[in-house]
Order: sequence, then structure tokens, then C-alpha cells
Amino acid sequence: MRKLYFFLLLSILSFVNIGHAQINCNAAFTSTVNGNTVAFLNNGVDSSSMHYWNFGDGTSSFLANPVHVYPNCGTYTVYHGTNVNNPNGVSVCQDSTFQTILVTCNTPCSAQAFFTSSVVNNQSNVIEFINGSTTGTGQQVVCNWVFGDGTSSSSQSLSNQVHTYNASGVYNVCLVVTSGILGTSNICRDTFCSTVQVQVANPTPCNVTANFVADTLSNSFTYSFNNTSLNLNPSDSIIWNFGDGSFGYDVSPTHTYTSAGTYNVCLRIYRFITGSSPCVSEVCRSIQVLNPTPTPCNLVPSFMVQAAPNTSQVYQFINTSITANAPLVTWTFGDATTGTGNSVTHAFANPGTYTVCMMVSVSATCMGDTCISITIPPTTPCSIQPNFTWQISPSNSNNGMSNQVYFLNNTPNLSSTDSVTWIFGDSTISHQTNPMHVFANAGTYNVCLVVNRHGNPGTASCVEEVCHTIQIVPNVLSYPNPAQTTVNVNVPLTQAQPINAFVYNMQNNLVAQLLQQGIVGNNTLTFNVAGLAPGIYNIRIYVGGQVIISRFVKQ
Repeated sequence: MRKLYFFLLLSILSFVNIGHAQINCNAAFTSTVNGNTVAFLNNGVDSSSMHYWNFGDGTSSFLANPVHVYPNCGTYTVYHGTNVNNPNGVSVCQDSTFQTILVTCNTPCSAQAFFTSSVVNNQSNVIEFINGSTTGTGQQVVCNWVFGDGTSSSSQSLSNQVHTYNASGVYNVCLVVTSGILGTSNICRDTFCSTVQVQVANPTPCNVTANFVADTLSNSFTYSFNNTSLNLNPSDSIIWNFGDGSFGYDVSPTHTYTSAGTYNVCLRIYRFITGSSPCVSEVCRSIQVLNPTPTPCNLVPSFMVQAAPNTSQVYQFINTSITANAPLVTWTFGDATTGTGNSVTHAFANPGTYTVCMMVSVSATCMGDTCISITIPPTTPCSIQPNFTWQISPSNSNNGMSNQVYFLNNTPNLSSTDSVTWIFGDSTISHQTNPMHVFANAGTYNVCLVVNRHGNPGTASCVEEVCHTIQIVPNVLSYPNPAQTTVNVNVPLTQAQPINAFVYNMQNNLVAQLLQQGIVGNNTLTFNVAGLAPGIYNIRIYVGGQVIISRFVKQ
């Protein structure tokens, strides 16, 4: 709020000190929203202008054209104030404005449309468009092609497209890539257009001969149809009649029938010739769809139980079922909790008798379960209050992430006769008082410390538990480290996508940022740190839906 009063004061001073020269002060600005990253561009023309931005989320900037990352979706009112001083340092012109922006998603838009083109088999009117677009890992994608001759196509993959033009000319071809969660507002789009020169030589001859081969897939109602037609062109129109009232338009489709029977399948090919009647070829064949042969289920579910040493509350359950296929194993422990996996470790919080069941599913028609009872003896009330802290070590060169964690047992009045069990949340445990554990993969883990204080002979034990959530994130090295003028970070990518990087001091204040379009392979991010004060700084890199951490020392 003080900054707003500052610009109101500047406006009064500018009114007092305006000379005869007219200086154009313009606080208007435009913004470009990309996911939750917004780039602001001021419309002022005077390079000596001073700027103040309030982004509406409690943060601000003095940059002329800042790029801001909003932590949440929503509507924000952005304030921009600008001021120009004369050579004597007196304010002579100022302006301010407010503008409302809508941040629709807190994930950066990962769709990047791009393609190149080339002639197919020296046919100057047959063009292959090589799709070089990129999207986020695991996101749904739709590619819409507009070929500039009144035709278009759509696919749900980043596949290439081959298109045949019927007339010579220059065509403007556009590709619209949509990615995200289709059918919701959590999507983003990007468009790329380019022109192609097309020369049609001779009319396409009518020499296509329709033909196909049908084959069943995996002993089921699903059939694959392999199009073996002679002289088939990419521009030919294809219609499949599967004989059950449904149709297909792919070159070599697969189709699933709902019941056994005999079906007459037809493949018809249309070739449209400029100035002539269409060329049509058709072939039909009968196929016999049989009921699938049931696969025998020889599953006998079984599992073994191992109690953790020095405790009667922690058990490890191991699947010992014999099966040829990899099963899906789920567990119920009788205390309203569940687990998954061939081997699980579970701590029972209260005494009692529990029915532990393992459900094994090999396929939709082959599954089984088995159960046993486990009795947890009562415990006597005690004042144990387990507690622990942890320290994540810097990344090592083998795996590129901070996954080595040192745990410190801070349980008050811990006795040497007390039993300690650590459950790390990745199906492993430890009985060390202060263990060091290496997590194999990045992710979020629920780590629990169980302390068992044994009673006197003939009395029950006292058991208490505490759990904390730990996040293991990828990490990269900064160099040179320590740094004086610049510091670099290497970010390898398997696909091209935007890289957003931010530098924070130890007070968690943003001091520098970098937005760079990543390429496939190694990407070097270079930060200018010459103006930073000496100290330790953290770098947070956001790319492809993940966070990468680095750290350096400024001398």
C-alpha cells in the first residue's frame, strides 16, 4: 500500500514540475497467460520510465516487463504504475492503471505445436507433414490438421500426416494441438501454420485393387484387419463395413464384436480424380467369430507373516501364491486400512484380534483370496511420545536427486531397552535408533516411527507411533559453485517443452527468474548473479509437471 501512496505522490510532483516538453506516460499493458505463468508487456515508449507492478496475489515487481507465476488458479486484479523523471531527478510524468486477468490453470501450458513437411516419393503433390509438436508427459492430446485445400483431419496422437493435393498452388497448412485433461477446462492449445508449394503432375490412375486379411487377437472377439490393397494412395478414402452395423475409416483397423457369429466384412476404396468420375474398388469376405476359450485358473492364494523383532504390533505380509502371470495383490488388515503389493508392512495401532485378508487377481476371470487372524495383545498406558526430525542430503551424481535421508530419533527419555521400528513407506523398515535411508524413487512418503517400551515380566508392552510426510524431489548441480558473475544449471529433456526457473535467497525472496524454451537433449540455464549479495541461493526449476532443485553460493 505504501508503494501506491508513493506513485500518488509522484503524480502530484509531476503536475507541479511539468515543463513545456510533452512526455508520453502510458501505464497500459498487455498480458499473455500460459497456464499459471503470465507475461506482462507495458505499452510505454520511454525507456527511462520507472515501473511498479502489484500482481494481486500479495507479490510485486519493479521490472519493466515481468513474468509472474501465480500459485493458484483464479481472477486477479493487477496494478501497473509508471513514472518518468527529468534530468534533475524530478518526476514530470506518471500514469497508473488496473486490469483484471484470469488464470485458468496452475500448470504451465505444455502444448507446443510445430511441424515440417517433405515430398513423398518424388510426388510433388503428395506431402508428408512431420509432427514435431510436444506436450506434457502422460497428457491426453488431440491434433487437428487443416491442409488449406478445404480438407482436414484429426488424431489423438502426435503422428505424422500424409496428404495428397489435387491441384497445384501454395497452401497454408495449420496444426492445432490441444493437450491436458480433455473434456475439462484444464486444457491448453497451441497453433502453428506454414505454407507448402504443390505441383500436380499427371492425374492419378484408377488402378487400385481392394484386398485385406483378417486375424483374431488374443483368443477374443477382437479382430485386426490388415489392408493389403494394391496401388493404395494416402489420399484414397477408405470405408470398412464390419457386418454388425458398425463402420471404420482407418487404413488397417481393429474391431471388437459383441457376440459370436458369422459376419460379412467389406472394404471399399474411393479414389477421387480431378475432372473424372471416382475410382472405386471393393472386396468382401466372411469371417467366423467364435466364443473365446476360457483360460484355466490354477491360482491358490497364500501368504506368509513375519513379526518385526521386539514388537507385537508391526508385521510384514508376503504373497507366496504360485501363478504364471503378474498378479494384482490387495490387502485388508481388519482395522479399516488397506495395502497393495506383493510385500507390505503394517503396524496395528490398537490391541485386538484382526482378520487379515489377501486378494489376488490374475485376470478378470482368475482371482481368489485367503484370510488369517492375528491377535495384538493389549498395551499398558505409558507416557512415550515418539518424535523425530530428518535431514535430506544434497544430491549425488548417481541418481540426480536428493534421496539420502538422515533420521534423528528425538523421543524424550528413550531407553536402551526400548525397541525402535522405522517404517519408511516404501515397503522397507529399520530398527536402528537413528537410521540413514536411501529412497529409490522420487515421490511423497509417509514415514512412521514406532517405539515399543517393554514391560516387566508378566506385563504388557507400551507402544506409541508418530508419522511424518517426506518429499523426495529431483536435484541437479550448479556450476561454477561458488559463483561470482554467472551460474549454470544443466537440465536434460527427452522432449521439447518450456522451462521456468526461479532464484530465491535464504529468506525465500525471488531475486531472479528465467523462462526458456527447452529442446530435446541437454539445456543449459545461465543466470546473471553479479548483482546478488554474497550468500546461499536456491534455484527452483519447473518443467514437464515436475520440480527440480539446485543450490549455489554467491561470493
